[in-house]
Amino acid sequence: MIDDSRPIFRPESLQRHAQARTSAALPSLASPRSLIGLWMLLGLLLAGGVSTLFLQIPDYVSGTAWIADRQGDAQSAEGAGIRVVAVFTPQQGRKLRPGQILHLSAAGSVVELTGPITTVESNLSSPESIRRRFNLSSANSSVINGPSAVVFARVTIPQGAVPGGSVYRVRVLIGAKRIVSALRR
Repeated sequence: MIDDSRPIFRPESLQRHAQARTSAALPSLASPRSLIGLWMLLGLLLAGGVSTLFLQIPDYVSGTAWIADRQGDAQSAEGAGIRVVAVFTPQQGRKLRPGQILHLSAAGSVVELTGPITTVESNLSSPESIRRRFNLSSANSSVINGPSAVVFARVTIPQGAVPGGSVYRVRVLIGAKRIVSALRR
C-alpha cells in the first residue's frame, strides 16, 4: 500500500517552483550583442546631430561670366591674365569684395580657372545696359534676367588650358556657414 503522508515531490523542487512564481522574469527580446549595436547606432546618431550644430561648410555664391578681353591671342596669353566680367544677383553682389577668389569653369570642362576679383561695381546694372556695355549677343545675354551686380576679375590661364565657349559658370567663396543653416533652405 502507498503511504499518503509522504509528498510526491522533493522539498527542493517545491522551493524552486515557489521562487520561480514570485520572481518576475523579463522576456529576452534581443541578444546582448544586438543591444550593444543599437546603443552604438544611437550614439552615432546623437554625435551626428550634435556635429551639425558646430561644423561649418563653405558658402559660395554663383553667377555667370564671360571673357571681356584677352591680353594678346590665346598662345601669348598663357600664363598671363584674362579679364573676366561676372554678373550676380543683387543679394549676392552685396557679399562680394575685391580680393576674393573667383572660380571660373566652362560647361562640361574639368579645368577650373581661378583669379582674384579686381572690382565690384557699387551700382546695379540692367540687363539691357549690360548687353550694350559689353557687346553681348542675345544668346550670351539670355542668362541675365534682372538687375545685376557687375564684377571684374583677372584670371590666369595655365599652360595649355585655354577656355572654350563664351558663357561660364563662376563661384566665389564668401565665407562659411553652419550645416544646420544649410539644411533649413
